[in-house]
Amino acid sequence: MIAREGLRVEVTVSEAALPECEWVFREPVTGRLRLEHDGGLLSLTGRFQTLLEAPCRRCLRPVSLGLEFPVEERFLIERVESPAAPPEEGEELDDVLPTLVSLQRSGPVLDVTELLRQALELHAPPAPVCQEECAGLCAHCGADLNEGPCDCLEEAPHPALAGLAALLPESGD
Repeated sequence: MIAREGLRVEVTVSEAALPECEWVFREPVTGRLRLEHDGGLLSLTGRFQTLLEAPCRRCLRPVSLGLEFPVEERFLIERVESPAAPPEEGEELDDVLPTLVSLQRSGPVLDVTELLRQALELHAPPAPVCQEECAGLCAHCGADLNEGPCDCLEEAPHPALAGLAALLPESGD
């Protein structure tokens, strides 16, 4: 941990996978993290990259995604040194810090994997698709519509939507 004011440390980080992530990691999360103690604040900055894989949200095919993301966090030194201390009157409790810093016999220890997980989840796309034109799966038979139309008969609309169907133009769309 950075104990002296003005101290700067830069570390190389390589994590094979991050816990509690929905992503499959095809490459480790790598990058450099800089920690700076400027008196009142502990600043953590860095840039990381990885190769992820997840199912397409439309057709479920695997999607590979190269992702670069920044890490920028600042914490009050006193809160880092005593993360379990209750907030002072009128001060809001920071929910992030207790998940990143744990107290051990040697002092406060920063959990870099949790910091990276939170930054990755913040910058990863919420619904990756294999291609913008992905047609997805048929809602009735599950056929991959990227391979062509399915053999399902078009179902009549739900009776609750009949009023909305009357608003559509008669173009046959």
